[in-house]
Amino acid sequence: VLWVGIGGACVILPFAAAAIRDPRPEEERAEGRVELGRDSSIESSSMDVGRAIKTRSFWFLGFNLAATFIYFVAMTDQLVPFLTDEGFSGSEAAGHFRTIVGMGLGSKILLGLLADRVSAPTALRFNTALLLASSVVLLFLPARGPLALFIISYGFASTARDVLYPLIVVHCFGSRYMAEIYGVLMLSLVAGALGPIVAAAARDATGSYSGAFAGLVVLNGLSLVAAWLIRAECEPRPGDSGE
Repeated sequence: VLWVGIGGACVILPFAAAAIRDPRPEEERAEGRVELGRDSSIESSSMDVGRAIKTRSFWFLGFNLAATFIYFVAMTDQLVPFLTDEGFSGSEAAGHFRTIVGMGLGSKILLGLLADRVSAPTALRFNTALLLASSVVLLFLPARGPLALFIISYGFASTARDVLYPLIVVHCFGSRYMAEIYGVLMLSLVAGALGPIVAAAARDATGSYSGAFAGLVVLNGLSLVAAWLIRAECEPRPGDSGE
């Protein structure tokens, strides 16, 4: 873990310092870019944090994010112990976890391509539905077929989520205060700590993860309902379905 942090700092910080820059004036004109703080149309069509937290979409999105991380952190912490409980060797269990992590390299690109072609709510619902499906499959492990389905569905959806949340925040509240609203929503990640604590407590109390896994199915089902109730809160139009 130490070397991951050191290696990341050695690569990311110099790259950010050398490669990330503001667009040049001619690039701004060519691409029609504007300075957000100076554009009255963007300002008027965007919600600040104070207005955003009074909308239903803010709270449904926060719940969706919290549920996603409860599931994600529970699996990160407990999947390998669960597989070893079910008879896998330590190296086999770790290998399956590595495969899940490795899928994140492609899933962000693939979901990014999807998000460019459908609305942000549709992409969020798809990803949440995939998480729900993976948690249902989890109930049938450690059978080999369901394990492969779990690795594919969970490995894709759990890492692709990072692509979606900035897009859905802009869809709901506009672009002007996206960073600030997104930052406040990140506070819901604290709930992720409940995932491994509850899963481990259920395992210690009953000798099985079944109850905890069933609870995750219910949680992901409610998260999908929350995703369906998210809508665009800025400049609502008559008959707008939230798409």
